[in-house]
Amino acid sequence: PETHAKSIETAINDKDYQSLSNLLTVGQDGIAEEEAKAFATVIEKSGKKDEFMNELHGAAQGENETTIQIGEHDVLDLKRNGKYFSVFPKYNFEPVLHKVSIDGKEDAEIEFTFNGKKHTIAVANGKETEIGTFVAGKYALDAKKIIDGKSTDGTLDIDVLSEPQVQLAFDEHFINIKVEGDSKLDASETQVFVNDNEVDYNSNKTTYGPYKGDSLSIYAEGELDGKNFKTPTETVTDIDLDEG
Repeated sequence: PETHAKSIETAINDKDYQSLSNLLTVGQDGIAEEEAKAFATVIEKSGKKDEFMNELHGAAQGENETTIQIGEHDVLDLKRNGKYFSVFPKYNFEPVLHKVSIDGKEDAEIEFTFNGKKHTIAVANGKETEIGTFVAGKYALDAKKIIDGKSTDGTLDIDVLSEPQVQLAFDEHFINIKVEGDSKLDASETQVFVNDNEVDYNSNKTTYGPYKGDSLSIYAEGELDGKNFKTPTETVTDIDLDEG
């Protein structure tokens, strides 16, 4: 297995994901090249590459079934898998599979492509939804989010070993809205508009969205002491949106 370990190290250092995909196996099969790239990327960016390589070679030289970690996370198993020529023990390096979940911030349907296959999941606001099992790694998967029949393109940015595991990267923004002095206003008469479209404003709620575009115009109308008012329109630019 030491020769095998050296080949894995070389493939990671050389960013040779095709070779790496054949060196790492799940059962009798190699993993996908997309998975191999994600695995190599998480090792490179973990800050613990040297420790991983030391564990990798130590496991190979020990010739015992064991698990290799990055930090406290299991990422690679050394498993015995039969014998060469019915005499010499054969070992495989098998990536540990991890369940990956997404924390829903809204009710939506998400379509994404992984290993050449399309997948569809339904996410709900405030709920955690499992999206599949993945080799430890960093992934950027092409995705589409669908709400009320309207779709937005983006990516699912996955870091299997981090919390949260999934970040949604779509061309849209959430904004914080608070009408100053709203406790003195007639709640039933207070209206907030984003790009001239009324939103369901609630004084106990702060985050609204998602919204598309490079800038948003926001204003409020309401009633105070029997008099109608309208606030000045505030324009939120792409710079403000990028900064949250």
